[in-house]
Amino acid sequence: MAEDVPPRAPFKWWIPLLILFAPIVVPSYLVYVFIVGTIAIALMLYFRVTARLRARRLVRRLRSFNRVVSWQEVEAALKSGRGTLLIDNLSLGWNDFDVWWTPECVADAAAAAGVRLPAEDYSDFQDRLENPVFERWAVATYFNPLRDHLRLVQSTCSYGDGERLKAQLKILTATSGERSVIRMNSGMVRARGG
Repeated sequence: MAEDVPPRAPFKWWIPLLILFAPIVVPSYLVYVFIVGTIAIALMLYFRVTARLRARRLVRRLRSFNRVVSWQEVEAALKSGRGTLLIDNLSLGWNDFDVWWTPECVADAAAAAGVRLPAEDYSDFQDRLENPVFERWAVATYFNPLRDHLRLVQSTCSYGDGERLKAQLKILTATSGERSVIRMNSGMVRARGG
């Protein structure tokens, strides 16, 4: 008969600890998540508001210097083969970018300076992240305050603006040629101090 008795289950030492500490750990974890979540949301809102204010100040300042151009003027110029549209991402992943237009052909100017244009499909993005040659050249050449060739088309910082812009750029690229619209990331150059 002694053989019919099943073996005794091992003692689960963590069960009393769970019962003892669960009323302390779970509420403190929830408080921690609430505090971290609140701080994250507050920081996100702060960055969104500052980006929106930066965009408004930029438009106001450039308007006073007559350096703002409308989409209609840009579309007409690009369809007739004049100028280049520069899409400048100011930060990675925040959907914060400015759209600039210059009457010059940036592709020709870059080729004359020995600078390779960024790939349309971002296949060279890692190289550009480590060594942003085109971005440095473009910031030094076109974003120089002493030159007035660059005109602001749109300053945007919201997801809805970004989606509308992508649709508009797809149409513009199809009608005016691929090299008339160039995407760049000056944020990584400016963050490193040039």
